[in-house]
Amino acid sequence: MNPLQMAQQIKAELQAIVWPDGSGQVVFGSQEGRVLVFAEGPPDPSQLSPAFPFALVIVEEGSFDEDDPTLIASQGFSVIVAAQVAGDPYGEVALIGGAQANLGTSPGKGVLELSERARAAVQDLVGSDGAKVILSGTATSRPGLISGKHCAFADVRLTATCTSALAFAAPQQLVNSGVGQTWQGAHCSDRFDFVQYRMGWKAGSTPAETPAEATAIVYTGATAAASITTVSSRTYSVFADYNKRGGSTVENSSSGSRVGAYFTT
Repeated sequence: MNPLQMAQQIKAELQAIVWPDGSGQVVFGSQEGRVLVFAEGPPDPSQLSPAFPFALVIVEEGSFDEDDPTLIASQGFSVIVAAQVAGDPYGEVALIGGAQANLGTSPGKGVLELSERARAAVQDLVGSDGAKVILSGTATSRPGLISGKHCAFADVRLTATCTSALAFAAPQQLVNSGVGQTWQGAHCSDRFDFVQYRMGWKAGSTPAETPAEATAIVYTGATAAASITTVSSRTYSVFADYNKRGGSTVENSSSGSRVGAYFTT
């Protein structure tokens, strides 16, 4: 993933966090604007969500890999979590939380508990070439007044290895039994922009680079397995399809010529 894709992935992970009590309530709410992406530097207060809690994904500076200019070796991101609790004259409740009628909802939760949920959601993300995102720091600010109410912020800082260009991961370890095929694809299907898998074939020993180059598509689906009876003298490739905005229309596909993404019969 490049920095744009990684920021969107972090946003998608934050939007999907639910409280673990079985209520199914999302931590940052379902309304538009509760999780936003910003460039480096704090946003203007007028740009912030009027509803609490909310989270911001800040895209920070990155440095290119000296040995491979197609990689950004140290791309920084910050996840800033904000909390505000009613009836908080000293700002303490915005930090540690207050009384709650329902433990499975966010109102009344302090920023320390909210940031813990955010940290758990993003610290296991994987960047380019399987390199794990590094949790590089955390911080909690002193509560301050916004619109006459105490608001507290917590910062979770991440460092990731990213590609400089848009990148679309290809399935790996494609195995053919003659009447069925399986592959490893969790690194594809776990992405926010994943749409589906496709398998196609092309005559000869050269794999199709794209689905359009395949003579025929013989499998389409979300499962990392197909039941295709193969024919000799063909090369079969499996592709992962993506939509860079997280939609359902295919906009991009992985390469079908990657090692582990094709086999020849």
